[in-house]
Amino acid sequence: SGTMGPPLTLEQVHEQYDGDFQVTPSFGLAQGLDEHGKRKFRRIDDHTASGVNPSAHRLQKVPMAMVDYVGVMMRAVAAICPDVQIATEDMKGAYRQIPLAPADVRYAITAVYSPECKDVVLFEMYGQPFGAGHAVPNFCRVSEWLSRFLQRFFSLHVDHFFDDFFLIEPSRTIQAGIFVMKESFKILGFSLDPEKSQPPAEVGAVLGVLFSTAALASERRIHVAAKPSRVRNLTQTIDQILNSGELSPAVAASIVGKFGFLCSTLFGKVGRCCTAALRHRQYSTAYQRSITPALHVSLQLMKQFLVSCPDRELKLSHERPLLMYTDASDVPGRFPQRLLGAVLFDPIDKSLVFSSWPVADAIVSRWLQKESYMGQLELLAAPFAFSTWQDRIQNRSLILFIDNDSAAASLVKGYSAKVD
Repeated sequence: SGTMGPPLTLEQVHEQYDGDFQVTPSFGLAQGLDEHGKRKFRRIDDHTASGVNPSAHRLQKVPMAMVDYVGVMMRAVAAICPDVQIATEDMKGAYRQIPLAPADVRYAITAVYSPECKDVVLFEMYGQPFGAGHAVPNFCRVSEWLSRFLQRFFSLHVDHFFDDFFLIEPSRTIQAGIFVMKESFKILGFSLDPEKSQPPAEVGAVLGVLFSTAALASERRIHVAAKPSRVRNLTQTIDQILNSGELSPAVAASIVGKFGFLCSTLFGKVGRCCTAALRHRQYSTAYQRSITPALHVSLQLMKQFLVSCPDRELKLSHERPLLMYTDASDVPGRFPQRLLGAVLFDPIDKSLVFSSWPVADAIVSRWLQKESYMGQLELLAAPFAFSTWQDRIQNRSLILFIDNDSAAASLVKGYSAKVD
């Protein structure tokens, strides 16, 4: 496709760049099976192994759409028209469509083993290398510009995640929207991949998640489910890692990304409690690949989330939410010393219920020893309240009020730097 140069020997590269160049090894990342049951691999240019990524630093952060954005977009369109459809388009060879600066090509020489000559062959990389840290913001600046162009010039209800563009429109306008999107990419000189195109429909897969608006008009709800092939591929990948006993930073990053999208089908951030160990490996600069006990537990917990959690529904009804308040106290010399308290108010029938629970010393003894346990107690008060009134709060929207910032942050994130 012209995004790489012809094959070169090491001597030819030396002569061309007078010894000032950087060779980057590449490897194939197994990505499970495709829709036809064939094994998928993505070639990664390992700029961490070559030393390029560790020596580079950037201050820019890339704002990325998540699966929840799709649900928000659907609800926004459904407020105007209940007949909502979704369509998607992918850029073809996305990173390769964004060129490297000519002066930087010498530092992106890719090494690939050739089975024909049974030796390593070198190639100049003209497009952004997949695996270089700086390639991420370099590409996303372009894809974000394309998305905003479509929004502002044509009022399309469109957003993107890297090279995946998703369009959500009423059924009467979505065909015109897809036409405008394709023509805009063509005029601006960017290529879409027709093999990955999803025509407008009530059911569409976005980032490994299936969205269905089939029950939107009749039942005012949107069904959200993990794509079965994504769940199958990720569980197989986890099994392979556990069996091999090895996990590289690149593969850890891949798993965190894929699991993050699937977590969005599990009621928000609930699955993040098992990603901390993998994120640590993802950003580790030490050359360590062995499976630690924390990684082993995290990977096993990921599998449990994937196979056990139910599908998700986004309801468009405007039901008034329950209001819950939780609190805790730790008073030395009092019996019981440590107490949890909770109050639940239902605005529909104006009912007000409350409960409290003394925390046993046997539970506190399992925590890290310290003078005050207010953080842990404030945090424990929330699941105590949820468990106490689980029948009453089932299938209801709920707002939780909690006056401890660290406990609130841990509840939102699902994990903490402190083990207890």
